[in-house]
This record gives sequence, C-alpha cells and structure tokens, in this order.
Amino acid sequence: FYLPVEIVEKHSLIQLASFLFLCPVHLRWEAVQRAELEAKQRAEDAERHRKQQEEFVNTICHEIRNPLNGIYNNADLLQTTLNKRIEIIKAGQFNTETINLLLEQIIDDQEAVNAIHACATHQKVISNDVLHMAKLEAGKVVLNIMPFDMCESVRDNVKLFSAEMASKKID
Repeated sequence: FYLPVEIVEKHSLIQLASFLFLCPVHLRWEAVQRAELEAKQRAEDAERHRKQQEEFVNTICHEIRNPLNGIYNNADLLQTTLNKRIEIIKAGQFNTETINLLLEQIIDDQEAVNAIHACATHQKVISNDVLHMAKLEAGKVVLNIMPFDMCESVRDNVKLFSAEMASKKID
C-alpha cells in the first residue's frame, strides 16, 4: 500500500496518519460490499439454476407423457377391437361381412401395435437422453450427424397419436 506523492506533499503528518488509520476501514467496507455483491450474484445464479432445472423437469414430464399417452390409447384401441372380435366369434355367425370386419380390425390392430412399438422406442430414447445428461453437463457428449428422412419422421410422429385421433374422430 502506498500514498500518492500529491497527497503526501499537500497534507500534514496528522492528516496523513488519520488517512492511514481510516484506510483499512475503507478497505474493509469495500470488502464487505464486494462480499455482499458476490453473495447476491450467487443467489441470482442459484435461482437461475433452479428455474432451469424446473424447466428441464417440466419438459421431460411432457416428453414422457406423450409416448405414454400413445401407448395407453393404442392399448385401449386394441382392447376394444379384441372385445368386438370375441363377440363376433362367440356369436358364431361367420359370413363375408363378419370376416371382412375381422380383417379390418386385424389391420387396425397391426397399426396400433406398430404405434405402441414406436411409442416405446421413443420412450427409450427419452430415457437414454435423460440418463446421458451427466455427460452433457460434463462436456463429454459427441454429436453424431446423420441423414434422416424428415417426411418419414413426421409420419412416424403422427402415428404415435393415431389412436387418440381416431377416438376423437380426427382425420
């Protein structure tokens, strides 16, 4: 710590002594202010981090819920069509109309099973993504750039909701 020459030349020894006496107080005050500012910054950072975590959890919940809804709705559709087939078979009245109805239901069931498979695959991807968040935060993620068919991807995503759309009579 040093005093500028201008201060030493213009002030008496008593003034310089009082300045030196007060200087540590001033430095302590600056340290207290700096500590308060740093504490405030840490609190703001913690709040921002908490909000990011909350947003992440909300996003993950929505991402998990969508394939689960697809699985549930398609399973419900399968249950309904299986019950209809059981009724047809128990009635024992097989004709061209009932056989065609059974075939249509089997085709619908295949689509529902495919949608359930797609939803389960999507669910697995989400789970893997969540499990790999530690790698992302640690900066150890390697991006694999690969070609994909956008139209096929959109069609696959629409299939996830086909049973729900059918139940709500949406084309």
